[in-house]
Amino acid sequence: MVYLPTTAAENKVHALQKRGANVVQHGSDFVDTEKAAYAAAAAGNLTYVSAYNDLQVPVERGANILMITNSVSCQRVATMAPN
Repeated sequence: MVYLPTTAAENKVHALQKRGANVVQHGSDFVDTEKAAYAAAAAGNLTYVSAYNDLQVPVERGANILMITNSVSCQRVATMAPN
């Protein structure tokens, strides 16, 4: 799952979906979106990965999260920033 704020650019949402991401839009800012993603990770026994506070995740391209999640054996939840 990839969490985005409801204010995320439509082209970003579509690009992630096109690449197979399960996009969840929640909250209008980083704080609300990250809280929702973290809660979903805890509730679903998933690994939470921050799009901007995790050394494993390149900051420049949020879509790279998909590459990371496809290369590991566990599911991951991440928040992402709008354009």
